[in-house]
Amino acid sequence: MAANIRALAPDLACVQEAPRFLFSRRKCAALARAAGMTVLTGGRSTHGNLLLAGPRVHPVSTTRVRLPRSGRRHRRALALATVDVDGAWLVLAGTHLSLDPDERLKQAVLVAAQLDASSHEVPGVVLGADVNDVPGSQVWAALTASLRDAHATAPVGGALTFPARGPDRRLDGVFVSAAINVVGCGVPPGLSDPASATDHLPVVADLEMPVDPVV
Repeated sequence: MAANIRALAPDLACVQEAPRFLFSRRKCAALARAAGMTVLTGGRSTHGNLLLAGPRVHPVSTTRVRLPRSGRRHRRALALATVDVDGAWLVLAGTHLSLDPDERLKQAVLVAAQLDASSHEVPGVVLGADVNDVPGSQVWAALTASLRDAHATAPVGGALTFPARGPDRRLDGVFVSAAINVVGCGVPPGLSDPASATDHLPVVADLEMPVDPVV
């Protein structure tokens, strides 16, 4: 995973299913160092969501929002970080939605509402998500009610993300607010055996952001 992140050299990265149990902070920090990045927030505190930053990124604040669950299912969360990238402010968010359809829809509705509220303070909002659902579903529609599907807006590279070996579904996406211009988004070609590190292929978005922060 670290080798692929280094090869892509992103300013920001959203990782799902990051270490969240014993020594999780140490393990997340080690992954970040190996990838040439630093931890913004995540791991155990955000139930497996991890936000990473490259050298151009300056953190401003971080928080998390717990997502609804039923029964004894795995707890899900939305990790959030407000950052400054060369004078452009944005809210970066990462989440991994439930495998249960009803629970997943409730979580998507809450994520969309939270990010819509965030966009009134900082217009640039970016969400990286393992949606666990496909475009055209109610869950995808909930997320794109106020955010745009970056791949659908400016498709480049591949579209399908799961499973990593022989993908046949698009379960993962980058979603952006109206203030952000999408140059291109998709699964990048030429990765070095990504399936050795993950069961989902990575999605990369090339974005242009507003430079005047509103706080």
